[in-house]
Amino acid sequence: MNGSIRDFSSFLSVEASLRTPSGLKSFLPHMSKPGAATLAGGLPPANAFAFNKLSIGFQNPGDFADSGSPNTAEIPLVSEDPSQPGLREALQYGSGLGYNLYVSFIRKWFESHNSMKYDDWGIMATGGNTIAFDHVLRTLINPGDGIFVEEHAYPSALEQMKPIRARIIPIKMDVEGMIPENIEHAYHSFRSSNPDSVAKLIYVVPTGQNPTGASMSVQRRKDILAVAKKLDLLIAEDDPYSALQLPDYVEPSENPAGIDTYPGVTNDFPNIISFDDEGRVLYMFTFSKIICPGIRCGFTVANKQFMAKLQLIQESSLQAPSGLAQATIIKLLSQFGEKGYHRHLQFLQKTYSDKRNFVVSCLRNEIGKVTAKGGNAPAEFHVPNSGMFIYIKIHLPTKSTQKNGHAQSLIEQIFERLLEEKVLLVPGYMFSPTFDPADSLSKDAYPYFRCAFSTAPQEMLAHGIEVFIRVLNEFGCGQ
Repeated sequence: MNGSIRDFSSFLSVEASLRTPSGLKSFLPHMSKPGAATLAGGLPPANAFAFNKLSIGFQNPGDFADSGSPNTAEIPLVSEDPSQPGLREALQYGSGLGYNLYVSFIRKWFESHNSMKYDDWGIMATGGNTIAFDHVLRTLINPGDGIFVEEHAYPSALEQMKPIRARIIPIKMDVEGMIPENIEHAYHSFRSSNPDSVAKLIYVVPTGQNPTGASMSVQRRKDILAVAKKLDLLIAEDDPYSALQLPDYVEPSENPAGIDTYPGVTNDFPNIISFDDEGRVLYMFTFSKIICPGIRCGFTVANKQFMAKLQLIQESSLQAPSGLAQATIIKLLSQFGEKGYHRHLQFLQKTYSDKRNFVVSCLRNEIGKVTAKGGNAPAEFHVPNSGMFIYIKIHLPTKSTQKNGHAQSLIEQIFERLLEEKVLLVPGYMFSPTFDPADSLSKDAYPYFRCAFSTAPQEMLAHGIEVFIRVLNEFGCGQ
């Protein structure tokens, strides 16, 4: 038997503390009893739904490039198999936790790939990790509360923190991501300079971090949790990329022809929550990267004390993710089965590995052309082993930042020059927790560009990298 959670009620925000269960939602358990005369809820009858059957087509796992006809599966109005979705329930009003069958199905699915160290936990369906993190922030954070984030952080998460007036505390990173020792240093500095404020949360993307592509070793994940325990902090674990594990780089010509060598569901990156024996990690997963972004569906795992408040916040906002999306995910994963899902992940991993290897090869070739002529490398980068990004550090020259008689940062000038060439990379200052838009010249303090290798075809990737390195040379980078 696993352990039980400790009391985390002191971490709840004022908003979460004031939330009480919905009176109307309390009727749901009674309304679902067989034979109940349901005169209480304003639920449309199933025969008034505009849909009475959903047919979905899907490719054979691992054969998405096949131009043949996809497999099909149907979701009827009423399912004769209680383990499979039916539209009568999926499309009806329900609990803020989500469609009951989705919650039970995902719990089993999650448990098959993860080992929890305490029993008192729950799952809530979400509309993806952006809204999941919004719910986490509303559950935990009051104005002035401190949140520790990576020094290069996901912009959408930062944009969620700033309007609620959280104090954002950047933490230094290395090739594995956030450095645990620096959290402790930053914590004591924050408490010393803000004695009336509370440092409460670590927000972290431990696998395929956006924008750096960094992935934490098992020991680093344990160390992050150990620091959180020592300082009595919570962890919001954002996990969009752990399924996109990428093997070590090889030259594109050396890529294996098949997908069987890829890890699939074999996870080299265990979730931080799998080491948590107290309930201080709130874990967020999305199907956006492994099924499709428009499905807008995922789930949050948390101890039941937090889950009760997350549910109340969702019930009064989104209510629950689309029932069509939840039902579709159940049906798709059921049709795949464990072997098919493993094969599907292998296909994704090969796809992204091939694209990463191609971009790495292009970068090395273009930088090599510069150094072969006696010049210094204009940029450097670390090869990621998960996700879809390469974060490129620019070796800016020490030169004037004048343009047309006005001061302008070199990073901004390089960015504008790339736009003229119709090449798009994201400049590093957009990932900075501390960047001040009013201070344009400070953009050079973040000499990076993020390259996403996920979308563009090879010829476009090759062209973009060639232009990128050429533009860096135009501005004397590396000199």
